[in-house]
Amino acid sequence: MRRRRWRRLRLRFGRAVSLSRRSLTFKLIGGFVVLIFIPMLAIILISSYVYNYNQKSNYISSLNVMVNQAADQLSMYIKDMKYLSEIPLNDAEIMQELHDNAIHNRNYYFDLRTQGILMSFMESTLFYKKEISSVVVFDMAGRSINKLRDTDINLAADFNPVGERWYPALIAAEGESVLLPRHRLKLVGEERYMDVISVGKALRDYNGSFEPVAGILISLKVEELAPLFQALNVVNRQRTIVIDEEGQFIYDSGGAADHSSLIAAQVLDDSGDVKANQLNIGGESYVRTRTVVSETGWSVISFFPKKELNVSNTTTTIYALLLMSGCVLIALSVSVWFAVRLTLPIKRLSATMKRVQQGNLHMKLRRGDKNEIFQISHEFNKMIKKINGLIRMLFVAQLKQKEAELNALKLQIHPHFLFNTLESIHMMAELNDDADTSRMARMLGKFYRYYITENTNETVSLKKELDHLTSYVELQKIRFGNRFAWEVQFDERLYACEILKFVFQPIVENAIVHGLADTPAGGLLSLSGTVSGQTAQFRIRDNGCGMTSRQLTELRAKLEGAAVTKQETAAQERDIQTVETGGLGMGNVNERLKLYYGDAYGLSVESEEGACTCVTLTLPLQAKDGAFALELLRK
Repeated sequence: MRRRRWRRLRLRFGRAVSLSRRSLTFKLIGGFVVLIFIPMLAIILISSYVYNYNQKSNYISSLNVMVNQAADQLSMYIKDMKYLSEIPLNDAEIMQELHDNAIHNRNYYFDLRTQGILMSFMESTLFYKKEISSVVVFDMAGRSINKLRDTDINLAADFNPVGERWYPALIAAEGESVLLPRHRLKLVGEERYMDVISVGKALRDYNGSFEPVAGILISLKVEELAPLFQALNVVNRQRTIVIDEEGQFIYDSGGAADHSSLIAAQVLDDSGDVKANQLNIGGESYVRTRTVVSETGWSVISFFPKKELNVSNTTTTIYALLLMSGCVLIALSVSVWFAVRLTLPIKRLSATMKRVQQGNLHMKLRRGDKNEIFQISHEFNKMIKKINGLIRMLFVAQLKQKEAELNALKLQIHPHFLFNTLESIHMMAELNDDADTSRMARMLGKFYRYYITENTNETVSLKKELDHLTSYVELQKIRFGNRFAWEVQFDERLYACEILKFVFQPIVENAIVHGLADTPAGGLLSLSGTVSGQTAQFRIRDNGCGMTSRQLTELRAKLEGAAVTKQETAAQERDIQTVETGGLGMGNVNERLKLYYGDAYGLSVESEEGACTCVTLTLPLQAKDGAFALELLRK
């Protein structure tokens, strides 16, 4: 069952493909689509590739600019912090208090006056730079005072700057500001810390020994760098990190993670080429950009998975392909409209030609646009008009020819009958000097009177034709001494039908001369009429000597030959119709019927040797106006 269905599907598909190969519409549409689709696809793909490549380059270039800007801003932060760390040196009051505190070493804590002066300095520092998170001032004994921007947190009470790991770097700097990488400040509470980057400076006593008398630590929360670098993260899974010269992480936009595989990224050379700015992390390709923060040696590195940028480019390609699909659909619609508009007149012309081929010569193509197809349609209409004219001329010529042929056939019949009748009268006058001669002369006159008065019409009513035939049969009965009887049997309603003149008389003459002439007595000649559909069948039957099978075959061949040899010359027709018996016979009648009514009508003969002969005439039922006379049969 499945094989049959599969075979049917293949056959249908094959037929569709075969039909499409022959269809001009399909070829035009396919050609338009191919011509539009292939160049457009090539343009879209090439443009998408160039756009994607340029987009990558432009994005990385833009990212480099943004990273440089972020690094510059971070550098400004650090410069500002260094500047703020220099302010105490220029403030004599602050330095005097720190000098006195170092010399007298009075308390474990700064006294109130010193605290007030330093607190004022720290508040102004926080006010000057809002990104600063904390300011710490301490002496060499570890005593400190601090100010934090967040009021809800404080440094732990046991916080001792002297014990921090960055303290030696401040002392070793000999009064220069030192940038401290990421480190922690301990806060009040259990295990609470604040991750910061700081600028520290040892304040030297320039009024005395030039030895450090105090230190200042200005710190910036690492979280405060987030607004600076988060603006760089415009691609999914993009991260920005800041690393110091030793590879220690200062800031990571992605949060805490194992960055050991990223440390090598900072040593890559920046050549400006996209390919050179690629690295591999954990088996995944990343695109990165790197810049160095001036005066610090820190590196700002921003990187993201390469496939994320490709996703953005793929989206652009998809949109481009969707746009191309829309354009192709529009082009397809236009091409279908154009192809249909172009091929529809051709299809109409083909359909009209088929109708004309089937015999409808009244078809006419309507006019359209004045193009080449219009010219073909115009010439086709002219050709149909000319063909109709020629057919009318040929039809008239054939009618004239038929009329001439019918007249010629009638002229052959009348002299022959006149000759036979006069010969009979002559013989009767010699043999019998009685009243029969007068009777025959009277019937002969009646016979010719019918011919002369009805000569203008080709057809007469069946009743008149039977009256004429009866006159002829009566003459023949007198001639042959009443050796046969005459019977007419059919419905009298057929009398109103029209029939071609002189169709019965030659056949009756054949029956008398060839069938009943040698019968001594008891001969019977009958005429019957029946109706079959829209045709009438008249049978002329005699019980004479009949015909042999050979004679019947030859007669039928002559009748069939008369139907096929209509266009033979008059001399050839006379040769065919001249037989040993001298009877013009059935050939003329059969040809007249076919010429007048058509090849569907005519004579047929049945005969049995020594028994009988039956001739059947098949005619259409026609009234006087030529229409079918079925209504007459219903009366």
